[in-house]
Amino acid sequence: MNSSGVDNFQGELDELAIYNRALSEVTLRQHYLDGSEGLRRGYQGCQSNIKVMPLGDSITRGNAAIPRWSYRPYLFQDLTNSGIDIDFVGGLTDNYNTGFVYDRNHEGHSGWTPAQVAANIMSWLKNSKPEMILLHIGTNELNIADVESILNIIDTYNENIVVVLARIINQVPYNPAVTRFNGNLTTMVNNRSGTGLSWSIRSLR
Repeated sequence: MNSSGVDNFQGELDELAIYNRALSEVTLRQHYLDGSEGLRRGYQGCQSNIKVMPLGDSITRGNAAIPRWSYRPYLFQDLTNSGIDIDFVGGLTDNYNTGFVYDRNHEGHSGWTPAQVAANIMSWLKNSKPEMILLHIGTNELNIADVESILNIIDTYNENIVVVLARIINQVPYNPAVTRFNGNLTTMVNNRSGTGLSWSIRSLR
């Protein structure tokens, strides 16, 4: 409604975002395209498919004998079946027999700690140039500081990369230390929200 009391908007708002900074032209264009075209060719730009880097340890890499140990094949299938055009990127590939076609590129490194990922991620970013990163890390060492180092390096490379950071899957039997780590992970991400950067945290099930 304007100053004259006239309602110029005919419709409903289903999303609202408030930023503590002026948005760049790139970000404004992405938001506009997201509203008009969706993730099929939207938020990440309409020129090509979205480059997504699955990043982490063995849960990201998976296991040839038990493909369902990794979420990657099934996420790729779900997204492409929904019409979302993505390209998994990374320097590693797999040959898992899932019974369907999926993008096999990734950066899942079995047994690696957050510190090891942090030490190598800049070269992976430069080689693969992702627009979005799916990060599940910490199972092999519950170190919040090193996870934040990974995020800092991603920001240094390109602060426009969207990071979806997963709470790590708990162990069997249940491990209270993992629960504390996941809680600390959430706190760390919330403390970073003041930067105005794009962060999302999810539970991976």
